[in-house]
Amino acid sequence: MKEKYLLILIFLLLYLPVTVKADIDCTTPIRIEADGGSDPCDDAIDEANACTFYDIDLACSDTYITRPGSQNYYELHVNLEIGDESGTNPTYFKSTNEHILLDDAYIEVNTGSTIQFGELTASGMPQSGSSLEFDLTSNYCGNGATTGHTGAICGGASSTDNSLKFYDTVATILDTADDFNAIDTGPYADLNTYGEVNRVTYQSASKDPDHGIFYFGSNASVNDYAFYNGFAAIELMGMAETPFNNLLVHDADRGVQCWHSSGAVRGYFGYDNTYDVGLNNHYLIAIDSVIDETTMDLQGSGTTDNTYVLRQSSFNIELGDLYGSKIENATAMSRDLYGNLVGINERTDSGFQEIARLCRY
Repeated sequence: MKEKYLLILIFLLLYLPVTVKADIDCTTPIRIEADGGSDPCDDAIDEANACTFYDIDLACSDTYITRPGSQNYYELHVNLEIGDESGTNPTYFKSTNEHILLDDAYIEVNTGSTIQFGELTASGMPQSGSSLEFDLTSNYCGNGATTGHTGAICGGASSTDNSLKFYDTVATILDTADDFNAIDTGPYADLNTYGEVNRVTYQSASKDPDHGIFYFGSNASVNDYAFYNGFAAIELMGMAETPFNNLLVHDADRGVQCWHSSGAVRGYFGYDNTYDVGLNNHYLIAIDSVIDETTMDLQGSGTTDNTYVLRQSSFNIELGDLYGSKIENATAMSRDLYGNLVGINERTDSGFQEIARLCRY
């Protein structure tokens, strides 16, 4: 008899659905809120206690999410909202080493909440990223009907102080039926969404100039970003405090686009794009970048106060004496071709090298 009961118990554990009493509302869309309770995801207020796709899979039926054949592969069939619109319960959601298919579904990060793909090591190196696939036909994030604020992953039409983070992650378009923004840090209705993009590779299944736009606001941080096949690899929505860095763009209709705001990039390399730069009454500062000036779409009046590209190169200065010995704690003054001071009263550091300068051309 004991063996019989044991077999029944094993059957129940293996085949009956598991119920998770968490603040995961399995509706359309799925809603996750951390309210400080004791159930899973209730304490998802930071990265250490983040909620995951595994938690959703435990809580919701196959109508909402499935995990076909692989422990780390999930298909999301309905939209996902992280946190509440009012920001009362900020929620942290994280995905590492997973393959996620958005099956005509989007992910919206509400006020004060965070979504993170991959993670950073203690030294700041990106690792453990996920693979994202967008199979979208009509379902986009945000209030696209009135603002154009649409995407697969975004900050929502009215969200503030939320964060979208991407480390060591790959994003691919499988199919789309209309224009959409792959990752949207909130350019139209919300400039308070923070996008931290470090080592993201985006590639459409085929070259399609109508799909795939990445929007980055002035409070976003972009480093080590690659884009293959699509419309606008990066749409700059503001002048970031630190220029977006290390941008590789292949076969885009427009590599870097400034149609809503001026902006700056550093280390931008464009290859085989229809236009390396697209500007419309805004300017682009391009530092240490390779741009084919014959492939620039410049709209607007073209005067120096709106539509132009300002190209700059950085350089370091080392000071030495007559015999080639480097001089520490010396002062240098530099002028550009136009006679403007580039740097003055900046002393060489302990390595006998000045801080990097920029010259324009």
